[in-house]
Amino acid sequence: MSGLALAQKVFSLNVMDLERLKTDLAYITQREALPEGESLAQVLGRLDAFAQENTLPERLEHYLRKRSYVKAIEWIENPETPHYQ
Repeated sequence: MSGLALAQKVFSLNVMDLERLKTDLAYITQREALPEGESLAQVLGRLDAFAQENTLPERLEHYLRKRSYVKAIEWIENPETPHYQ
C-alpha cells in the first residue's frame, strides 16, 4: 500500500477516535502524564478495544494487538517510515 493510501486510511478514521488513540498512546508510553482520575487499566482497555476495530490500517492494528505502543505512535506520526515487527 502506498504512503498516500496509508495516510488516507488513517485519516479516514474518525478524527476524535484518532485523537483519543494518540492521547492514550502518549499516556501509556509516558510521553504525557496520566491525568488524575484516569488509570492505566482504563487506558489499556481503550487501546485493546481500539485494536479490535476492523477499520484500522493493518500495520497499526498489528502494533496495537501486540501492544507495541511506541511503534504505534511512530507509525501514526509517519506511516511511510519503515518499521520492523
